[in-house]
Amino acid sequence: MAPTLGKHDYGDKLVLKAGTSAVIEIPFAASPEPSVDWKYKGGHLPDARRFRDETVSGMTSLSMSKVTKKDAGDYSMTLQNQLGTATFTIKLVVQGPLTIRYDSPLSGGSRRDFLGLESDEPPRAPPSLYKTANYIMQS
Repeated sequence: MAPTLGKHDYGDKLVLKAGTSAVIEIPFAASPEPSVDWKYKGGHLPDARRFRDETVSGMTSLSMSKVTKKDAGDYSMTLQNQLGTATFTIKLVVQGPLTIRYDSPLSGGSRRDFLGLESDEPPRAPPSLYKTANYIMQS
């Protein structure tokens, strides 16, 4: 029997916050037992200490520990035996932590010091609904 993927709840994208961990588990059926190959962007998994694949009869999994923004991208898994091939692909999106940005006249900023917060997460409301405030920092 050629490899077929079993029922799972994964779509085409997995969103994780930086520093978190997850396991992707994909059931399958095949006879004879297929070879299983997990890849990241078509090559090796990012870090063997944090990313581990494991396959037991009828189930393959990819454990991802403490993901970073560098781990984001396409992950694919290929099952293959003499009778056929089955593939699974998922895009990992890693949302980074909030970044504090500081500009001052000494670092090439404007005449006033500026403290900004940046995040790669999309805003929860249209930007026109956000209020802004100016603060003057004194030392």
